Amino acid sequence: MKALLGFLNAELHSMGQGGLLSTIHALAPDQGPKKGALPLLNYWEALRRIAGPLETSPTAEAIEERRKFLMALQGHLREKVRAMMEVAASQEARAFFESHGTRTFTADPGTGHFTEEFLDDEKPADPLSQEKKYLDERLINLIRDLNLEPWRFKKCQRCGNTYYQFSYRERKYCSQECAGAVRQADFRKRRH
Repeated sequence: MKALLGFLNAELHSMGQGGLLSTIHALAPDQGPKKGALPLLNYWEALRRIAGPLETSPTAEAIEERRKFLMALQGHLREKVRAMMEVAASQEARAFFESHGTRTFTADPGTGHFTEEFLDDEKPADPLSQEKKYLDERLINLIRDLNLEPWRFKKCQRCGNTYYQFSYRERKYCSQECAGAVRQADFRKRRH
């Protein structure tokens, strides 16, 4: 959840190569289909897909190409979360996700747990569409597995970042830094 929200709020347009690679390394775990391989192998496969040429040949063109790719992926995620927040605010039961394909559940003797895999009926033509589908699946799985409540997704009143309010206590800010900055500004206003 932390990695997904971090990606959602990342300032990709101003990041250099190191920042983009850090963002990709944080996003890669659990991104993409599980092939029954070890999680580390799934991670490296996702990293290869998402980082593309940036990992092997960090030219200025490769950096800009990955930035555009990540910004398109981020825009897609922002749109999904925005739609979820709108549905929650409307107090109506409306669909905000649609998924086509087949889900399979397998008993994994190695872990002693059930595993779930989504098998898409059609393969997307381009890598961006494929990553968007993986991102959608990841968000759907998080919502289901963590039993997330849509009304708890909020926008920070100071910086505009999206955050998930885990406690029942109402929060207005995404972090202690934002809350502290607002308190400090209010204090300075009262002093003058």
